[in-house]
Amino acid sequence: MSLINIEVATNALGLEKPAHALVKAIAQGIGATFYPWQKSRETRADIDAFAAWKHELSKLGTGTAQLDLSLSQRTELRLRIEEERFQINREAIAEESVKAFKSLPIASHDQRSAEIDDDWLDHFWRHAERVSVDDLRTLWGKVLARQAAGATNISARALSFLSTLSRSEAALIEAVAEVAIGSLDGHKPAFALVDSMAFLADSGSMKDRAGSENARINDLGLQHYAHANQWSDLDAIGVLSQSGWAYEAFLPVSDKGAHLSIGKQKYLICDGLVRVHDALVAGQFRFGSGMKFSPLGAELLSIVDVQPNAGFLSKVESTVAGFGLRLVSDT
Repeated sequence: MSLINIEVATNALGLEKPAHALVKAIAQGIGATFYPWQKSRETRADIDAFAAWKHELSKLGTGTAQLDLSLSQRTELRLRIEEERFQINREAIAEESVKAFKSLPIASHDQRSAEIDDDWLDHFWRHAERVSVDDLRTLWGKVLARQAAGATNISARALSFLSTLSRSEAALIEAVAEVAIGSLDGHKPAFALVDSMAFLADSGSMKDRAGSENARINDLGLQHYAHANQWSDLDAIGVLSQSGWAYEAFLPVSDKGAHLSIGKQKYLICDGLVRVHDALVAGQFRFGSGMKFSPLGAELLSIVDVQPNAGFLSKVESTVAGFGLRLVSDT
């Protein structure tokens, strides 16, 4: 990795937040010409590598002229075209990572986070250089930005899985992220598709773990959202847990209330007619039942940046209110 002036490079990218890890990651990914890349990236349309590709091919002539190239010449041409394509993809993803880094709230930056491991970066760029689709480039840019900010910790295994996703699979994951209920499993993010909320009995006390006949169960109508007919595809690729719909989703609780997320937004379930702290099991708040995302699926959802599905959010809000509580934004 080249030695670069972090302050100069950070200023050149227009980054006001601490960005040492991101700058070094970009430098490792696109080569030693980091600062010239920043200056020239706005005019890259004038130096399109695909135009260079066509130019090289045009020099070969037509018909059987290509057959006159030696094996070594054909290999050299193929490698040059391939490397130019890889470089274009790397630089496009570097640009997306800068945009994503700028959009991250300052609270998401972990100032204590260590510099990104070189092995992780090598793994990242080997996969990222093969991504030529714009929306997938954006996703890879977000991964790098969040990793550099310490906002998440994506494993090398998740990177390998991400590299195999088709556009339709990535779109499906984004769709379910709009309705996934996020919480914590220990200190790690956990996500679930919750299809029914059943955390309070009619009396306002917590229903027992085994269930009870007087428990108020509210169907969230999850099947109406997020391409439910395709969820089996997520199961097939290992994004959903194999435990089925028997998972019970619990939320961590603080003095402010029970904490959860839907999409990229954070929410609190707060006291209303009923007190949150009167409805706890072992210090946690039982939100409802559904299907849990696998550890790999949780890693993927932690980097997806989408707003909650408006219809689903409204249903959750009204259901929470029906239990005598309030759903508010956790700002």
